[in-house]
Amino acid sequence: MKRLMQVGAGVAAVMAIGLAILLLTNPRVDLRIDQARAQQALDARLPIVHDDPPVKYRITAAAIVFRDTGRAELTADIQLKALGNATAARVTVSAEPYYADGAFYLRDFHADKTEILESSLPPAGMALLDALAARIPAKTKDKLRDLIEARTEAALREHPVYRLQPNDFKHTIARLILSDIHVESGRIDATLDPLGGGLRPFVLIALVSALAVALLVSIAAAGRRGR
Repeated sequence: MKRLMQVGAGVAAVMAIGLAILLLTNPRVDLRIDQARAQQALDARLPIVHDDPPVKYRITAAAIVFRDTGRAELTADIQLKALGNATAARVTVSAEPYYADGAFYLRDFHADKTEILESSLPPAGMALLDALAARIPAKTKDKLRDLIEARTEAALREHPVYRLQPNDFKHTIARLILSDIHVESGRIDATLDPLGGGLRPFVLIALVSALAVALLVSIAAAGRRGR
């Protein structure tokens, strides 16, 4: 039994050392989030609703495209209610994906196109929007478009485009060791680096432990031979 335990310890030590060497020599692994998966996750969160006055809005549809420029393009349909009037619009924005707290979010928004589909706000009522849009940096003279774009960007900024899944082993590991992301056409490539993320101390501990076990096994074997 003792010999079997020693052999088992030796095998475990060799396997641990092999794993540590593998991580040291091949530390970078990619996790790919394709566009279809991100779109599916985005669809599951719709509609995005904000019911607090004075401006209420609802994003009813959104389509995401990952570009090889390193940015994502989103086209969203938004219904906005302000001052008792309703407006429906389609907004196209570009933004930079980034990773934080187990999810991929968007930042650095740029509005590329805003199309007013329907509005019950009369031309004379446009002046009333100045009070609502006063705290929004003026990008154009069209306060209604500024307001729509600002609300769309705020909603998309707060909600991740994709969240790592807790029941996926690779995603669980990614939460600890994800070090960088890169946006390509149709996908996000995330780099997992065991030596650059939260697992670095554990990798080193595993290596030291494996070496210690191997040393103890060797000493025990030498002691038996010396008897």
